[in-house]
Amino acid sequence: RVLFRSIGIALDMLAAAGVKHLLVANMPNLGATPSLNPYPAPSEGAKLLTQAFNATLKGAVDSFKQTYTSISVYYFDVYTLFEGVIADPQSYGFTNVTDAYVNDDDTVNDNGEIYLFWDGVHPMTLAHKLLAKKAADFVDGASTAWYTSSGLLNIASASLGCLIIISFIT
Repeated sequence: RVLFRSIGIALDMLAAAGVKHLLVANMPNLGATPSLNPYPAPSEGAKLLTQAFNATLKGAVDSFKQTYTSISVYYFDVYTLFEGVIADPQSYGFTNVTDAYVNDDDTVNDNGEIYLFWDGVHPMTLAHKLLAKKAADFVDGASTAWYTSSGLLNIASASLGCLIIISFIT
């Protein structure tokens, strides 16, 4: 409850600051991370917690959209994107979506595979690039210009745990 109150406060603050567009991304399946995927019960529990978090977040975003009708809000489904990557890694340029590139003892799995995860929970650079590309395509598909020739324009972001909120002030 405290987290969702904090998210609500952050969204209200962005609205008060005059943002016109928000991109809110949900969380990927935490049960699919290398820290948890080898362990069926904890992995399933983390998956269920992630799904519950995402459902509550979606409700909070929907409520925000009803309150602030003049703000364009884009709910970006990272959960489904990452599930697709894990189901068909080659389509996204990955060869290993279950293991960490860097192990707990700081050894590196430099075996020529292209990893989804850097460590037990964090994605690799290629995954971040994929996420950025898909988010840009998603927003661009909604007809919102957010790039200029010199790069990102008037973008403020807030990170709340795994939640990323990006605001576009135009």
